Amino acid sequence: MQLLCSRTPAHVDSEFGSPAEVQQALKLRTRSWIEQGFDPLDWIYQSWAYDGHDVGNSPGFQGDTMAALKSIRARTMIATPPLDLYNPVEAGRWASEQIEGCEFVRIESCAGHSMATASDPVAARELNRRIRDFVD
Repeated sequence: MQLLCSRTPAHVDSEFGSPAEVQQALKLRTRSWIEQGFDPLDWIYQSWAYDGHDVGNSPGFQGDTMAALKSIRARTMIATPPLDLYNPVEAGRWASEQIEGCEFVRIESCAGHSMATASDPVAARELNRRIRDFVD
């Protein structure tokens, strides 16, 4: 399912012409994962880690996410596509507003969470450019 949930509905529509094409892509991805020795439990543990991560739980913040973000002094950039089904854009914007001097970047892409991959090479190049400019 990661094949679908990491993309936006518009990206799925642009990639696949029919439900049969989606099914075929899922079969190919499944076969590839099996050949690579993929362990499905890996996704479960990644999901738990992802859902449980909160900088507010860092030592000294007692669950206060806003205080943890406000304590960040490093130069910070948060980049999002217009729609990310894993990371809500609103959460990224909110976090960027809590971090002093944080640069919030919106990268145009209908690929959603997959924007930084070969799913959308134009967006991936733009993201890489923005990161390079930020680091320089």
